[in-house]
Amino acid sequence: MPLQSGEWILPFRRLGAELQRILVTGASSFVGKYLIPLLVNSGHEVQGIIRKTDVAPKVVFEPRSFFRPHLIGDLSDKEFLKSLKWKPDIIIHLAANSDVNADMSKIFKDNVTSVENLLEFAKIVGCPKLIAISTISVHGDVLHQSVSESTGFVKPNKYGFTKRAAEILLQRDTNLRSKYVVRLPAVLGFGASKHWISRVFLSATKNNEIEIHNPSSLFNNAIYINDLLRFLEQLILRPDIGTYAFPIASTKPIEIKAIVDLIIEHSNSNSKVLV
Repeated sequence: MPLQSGEWILPFRRLGAELQRILVTGASSFVGKYLIPLLVNSGHEVQGIIRKTDVAPKVVFEPRSFFRPHLIGDLSDKEFLKSLKWKPDIIIHLAANSDVNADMSKIFKDNVTSVENLLEFAKIVGCPKLIAISTISVHGDVLHQSVSESTGFVKPNKYGFTKRAAEILLQRDTNLRSKYVVRLPAVLGFGASKHWISRVFLSATKNNEIEIHNPSSLFNNAIYINDLLRFLEQLILRPDIGTYAFPIASTKPIEIKAIVDLIIEHSNSNSKVLV
């Protein structure tokens, strides 16, 4: 069942698992809004970071159970992270600028400089583990029907290029004990946006005509938020040493036309499909 507004999935902490101090960047992102309540309910001590360009970076320490109020600041500002004295056991880096219409210098600052600063922060406080959310867009123009960790990188857009640059920084780092780079597809769930499935759903709820291309093409370039959270929980628990970069997606691909038909059926829509 899809999550409804205000509903969070239950914690699923493994019996006997060690609780962690976890720093989450991009706490106000779509994934962050689901992930942080889950981590807190699982008993982890969580510190979120959000950014407001009209608020000067500052640190507020008001521990409340295992949850610390979100810090407001810019990760690309070295001074902001220097002021954070709290030592996490794990950093989960969700923050990113995916606006391909933004100036390249701005996207680079948000996606690459921020990672440079995070790595320096992790070195200073001795944090051993980082889980970074990247994007399938790092691969750019995919020349084959399937994508794996060995797929090359061909002319990615500004977002994909800067996220790939950030991946290289992580792969070259020698201080962190464990690094996971998870290349995300579209993330589905209540409140999701910015991908074609959400646009189709919106059109279906309005009974608008839905235009599709390549209806018989197989598609699995998406993941449901619950499955992503469970996957991240497993990465938190894993003891691997080294750097691991890979894409994830749904298990079984289905035809694009079948996806659209399912959306129309389950939204009780009268939308017509134009191929």
